Amino acid sequence: MKIAFYGGLDEEKKKFYKQNLQDHELEIFDYCLGEEGTETFNFEIISIFVACKASKVILEKFPNLKMIAVRSTGFDNVDLEYCIEKGITVSTVPAYGTHTVAEYAFALLLQISRLTNEATARTKDGNFEHDTLRGFDLNEKTIGIIGTGKIGANTARIAKGFNMKILAYDMYPNETLKNEVGFEYVDLDTLLAESDIISLHAPSTPETHHMINTETVSKMKKGVVLINTGRGALTETKALLDGIQSGQIGALGIDVLEEEKQLHGVEDETQTTQYAKELITLPNVHYSAHVAFYTLEAEHNIMQTTVENIEAYLKNEPQNNIAK
Repeated sequence: MKIAFYGGLDEEKKKFYKQNLQDHELEIFDYCLGEEGTETFNFEIISIFVACKASKVILEKFPNLKMIAVRSTGFDNVDLEYCIEKGITVSTVPAYGTHTVAEYAFALLLQISRLTNEATARTKDGNFEHDTLRGFDLNEKTIGIIGTGKIGANTARIAKGFNMKILAYDMYPNETLKNEVGFEYVDLDTLLAESDIISLHAPSTPETHHMINTETVSKMKKGVVLINTGRGALTETKALLDGIQSGQIGALGIDVLEEEKQLHGVEDETQTTQYAKELITLPNVHYSAHVAFYTLEAEHNIMQTTVENIEAYLKNEPQNNIAK
């Protein structure tokens, strides 16, 4: 098969894919394809990461395309409707960072609760005073977890270790998990009103788009801490900015934002980009540029599962296929 990998891959990853797919014609490109130009490509399988768009315009450049191996859990960068129409298999990596991202959610939360960034920066500057560094305990605080898939489930398990009260909201409750960990499923309004901390772990779908907006922020407990290691599209940036500035949201720990490509200079700026730029400069906003997934173990899981997805497709036994 003729296979192309798109998006930045370091030398270790390139070597891994070349070794494990050595029986195929493999090409690796450090860039993502754009919609401009009319050139076509004869690859039968392409592999992309979250930064690469696979819109209809781009996919039409691959007339022989049979499979897309997405090297992430999220797939909102892929025109799934087009793929289903054309019979293109789209495989993802559903569980590469289930512990990784849950741990990072708590890393962000602990930065906020114990002001670890500020404390470290102060001592590096030779200031050993502890005034203005008073934090708060997580013990017995109420955490609301939106989305109880694998990452949300591990977030609940970690929260249990901190002796937190756990509320959860999910369109498809997992009763086995609820009984195992010991938490309560509630409706969204109850979770918003009663949680001291809210952590987002829902997928990005039309139903969850901007689920955190002006209306839902107004229903939250004043001074709430909001953590988002899920998808940027779950939150409306202007609502976050207004919430922080009004004090309705006490602090943000976010690894993702909507329109990240615009924020990071990949695409042209929009009004939302301006809101985001203002938001991330605020002292009670802790923003990291989509790195929650980034550990040695998670990267290996991505590489291994991507190869397994391609091999399964070639055996006519596609796995992790979301284009059905």
